[in-house]
Amino acid sequence: MAKRLNAPYAEGRRSSAWIKRKNRRSERFVVRGGRERPGVLPEFFLARRRDGKLAPAGSASLGLNAERRAALIAALTECEIRRRAGAVVFSGRRRS
Repeated sequence: MAKRLNAPYAEGRRSSAWIKRKNRRSERFVVRGGRERPGVLPEFFLARRRDGKLAPAGSASLGLNAERRAALIAALTECEIRRRAGAVVFSGRRRS
């Protein structure tokens, strides 16, 4: 919820000074790796750029349909540099 700065606060009352507003933040991430497990959506390991370097930023399982998921995995496979314990690490550059 948000209220106009110049509007007074009225406890227990709604007025046109109050509006519902969704907080929408966005940020760009780099996919640094991933893991596929049977029966589970693929998990992608994310990083964000900080001071010219990549810093870990958690993981995400994207709700992509099968076609888009396959296309993303195919594109990332071209960047694959190693596999270890079911996880894949990407270089960010396509292999030549």
